[in-house]
Amino acid sequence: MCEGILGLDCVEPEKGVLLIRERGHRPGEKLAGQPYWVLEAREVKEVEVPQEMLNHWGVFVTSQAAVDEAYEKINAQQKEFGLGRVQKPRFRHGSYAFYFVDGDSNWWEIEYRTPELVYTAIRARGDQV
Repeated sequence: MCEGILGLDCVEPEKGVLLIRERGHRPGEKLAGQPYWVLEAREVKEVEVPQEMLNHWGVFVTSQAAVDEAYEKINAQQKEFGLGRVQKPRFRHGSYAFYFVDGDSNWWEIEYRTPELVYTAIRARGDQV
């Protein structure tokens, strides 16, 4: 799902462990040499405390159209990847996004933020009094 739907790089270094990062950091790609995040997902027998919608994983995309494209792709492959609820895209808290639940009960958000709302722009403004 992370590669096929979300367009992320994934590697399984050992059974039951998945390392995930955004694409583009391999040598010769546009983000090569830049800092990146890595999500380590470990398989467990049982999810003791299911994730809530407001405690979700997020993927930023570059435009409102990219959110709509992701929504269409996820809807089309919902059964194939065993996804749960898929909400329709809408504007909320200054961004355009939608949420969905993966087969392991994790919530995900696909989001587009206008340039003034990306985290680097917010941090550059500093404390607002």
